[in-house]
Amino acid sequence: MGAENSTPSDLQTSYPATSYDSRQLDIAILAASQSIKHHITYNDSLDDLRKALGDLERTDMDLLVAVHRAAPAVVDALVDGERPHRKVFYIASKKLMIVTLPGKIHTIINPWLIQFFGCHDRHIGLRGLMRIEKGTHVNSTYSTGEYLSGKGADIIVRSRSARAGPALIIEILVSEEMPDLRLDARWWLENVDGVRVVLLVGLDKCGRRIKLEKWTNITADDSTQSGITKTAVCEQWMELSWGQAESSSCNSFIVNPGSIDPLVIGSAAELLNDTLLPSSLDYTISSTELQEMVEHVNQCF
Repeated sequence: MGAENSTPSDLQTSYPATSYDSRQLDIAILAASQSIKHHITYNDSLDDLRKALGDLERTDMDLLVAVHRAAPAVVDALVDGERPHRKVFYIASKKLMIVTLPGKIHTIINPWLIQFFGCHDRHIGLRGLMRIEKGTHVNSTYSTGEYLSGKGADIIVRSRSARAGPALIIEILVSEEMPDLRLDARWWLENVDGVRVVLLVGLDKCGRRIKLEKWTNITADDSTQSGITKTAVCEQWMELSWGQAESSSCNSFIVNPGSIDPLVIGSAAELLNDTLLPSSLDYTISSTELQEMVEHVNQCF
């Protein structure tokens, strides 16, 4: 496939590596939260908040819920609460909490991807070196004091080394929410040391279109700022859609133009933080494997 990539310019941002300022990203996330359909104002009643979230969970679709004026203690209660499948994204400077309530599609894709990485790990001979975590909450490297900004991830991949931070983050949502996922990608790359790759997975409600986006940081010397600047960009993407290919009279999943197939998620040396591993060992996902995931989701409904 061609190597053409399209990264919306408003999703790219530069910042000095030595003096990171999160305000621009916080403002972008706050603006995105205004378009979220479900809003809850927190009034110091955690029971009421839990009930409201529980009422919204009675659906098979992913939901994003913006909770305004949320105190850090509320975040802690929801992160450590009785529903670990919820993802909590907290922007301390705005006292804004965005809670993801995963629907059925979400809960089917998540274990499929965990199994996929486990099988891939064994296939390239690295069984036992990778740790895969589900629903882990991570605080920003750059936050200080009581008011920590933090975020939950669908899947975190890291080395089994005791001190290893998250290297690969996977975020899943219905594709209609892909702009929000892109803000998530920026947050991970700009806020948590050690994150090398963020993989976004967006599937439409009907199971007829799926898109993967691989986000990374690119670095460059900037004479106008101190040291090196980093920019979060969509490096590669792959998209499948249901339709009829020119060479066929039957409908099937088609790899859309511009897709990278297979999509290289990252090298084992990079994602497992082990320079002794051969550089030729890559974690990849092909259009065939991506189609298997979509078909698995559709069969489970």
